[in-house]
This record gives sequence, structure tokens and C-alpha cells, in this order.
Amino acid sequence: MKQVQLTDLVEIKYLPLLRSLRKGYTSTENSEPFYSVSIQEINEFGYTIITDSSRLVMVYERDLTMISSREMILKPYDILISILHFKVQTGIILDGIKPNCIANPGFAVLRAKDHQLRKEQSFNIFSFFISNIGKQFLKTLQGILRPGRRTLLSRVLIPLLEGNDRETIVNNIEQQIQKYKELEKIKTEIDQIREKNGIVMFGKDEIY
Repeated sequence: MKQVQLTDLVEIKYLPLLRSLRKGYTSTENSEPFYSVSIQEINEFGYTIITDSSRLVMVYERDLTMISSREMILKPYDILISILHFKVQTGIILDGIKPNCIANPGFAVLRAKDHQLRKEQSFNIFSFFISNIGKQFLKTLQGILRPGRRTLLSRVLIPLLEGNDRETIVNNIEQQIQKYKELEKIKTEIDQIREKNGIVMFGKDEIY
């Protein structure tokens, strides 16, 4: 199987700690609201879910220029790796992401270089990092200083799938995502039934 260095497939982006994100920072500059994606937005399956309850921050003009020039606004199929957190975790951005989302500075953002194969290659890379071998590699980064982590991450070799194998990976992940959406729908329905029981018992919205 062909192996390719990660940086041959993706751009690796790191967002510096913006002044806008510093506690207590205020400015008279123009600003825009952004969702700041943290490790809490990555669920147990590795899907990055941004909701209305995700952290909303005001990003000021100078930082907006940096975000724009570095193309740091998250896109579908971007991969997030939390190599600077205590818990190493990998997530992938799905279709339908909210506009104006940026990753927490603790993430490395991997974005496929080949726009025509962005989905296929992203699923390929995501599958590697959530595999046992990929997880073990990421664990080795925890005890290494930041510059070394970035160097090792950029040099990791990714098994590059092609043809039927690549198609199988894509189909499998799409099936997983569909099952996840069905699971979330069932959870919502269960919560609604529990709320109805609370109303019957207590005459108000109580979770049973």
C-alpha cells in the first residue's frame, strides 16, 4: 500500500491565540461573532458538532484580517487534532457547518490540498488517525515540546487508499454518519417522551 507524508496531502494550519479570545479583552474596533470550536464539540465518534450552545466570541477587526489571510474559517471535511490538549482527540467537520467557525488555538487543522478529492482524502486521513495505529502515534506527541510535535505530525506517513479501497472507506464513513444522525433523532424522541411523562406526573416540564 502506498504511503504518503501528511503534508503532501494537507495544509496544516495553527491559529495563534487571538487577542479577541483573551479574557477581558475589549476594543472599539468593528467585530463579528464567531463560534470557537473546542474539544467539547468533538463527540465520541469523532464528528465535530457545532450547535447554538457552542461558545460564541466576538472577533475584532485586526484578528479578522489574520483569520481571513490565513484562511482559518473552518470548512467541511477539515480535520481537527487536539495535540496541545491533555486528551489527544481527532475530529472531522461535517457538511452543514455553521458559518464563521474557527478552531481553538489548541488544534492543528488539516485541510486537504486537492479540492476535487477533499472529501475522499479527508475521510482517508481521518480513518488513519482514529485507528489504533493513528491513536498510538498521537499519544507519542503528548510528551514532546510544541515545535517537535508539529514536525512529527507533518512527517507522519498516511496509507493512501485508491480505487475500490478508497470508495469503501468513503461509503463506510457515510454510513456511520447516517447512523449517528439516526441515533441523535432517537435520543431526541426519547427525551420528548420523558418530558411528556414529567408533565403527566407533575403538571409541568419535568424530566422524568
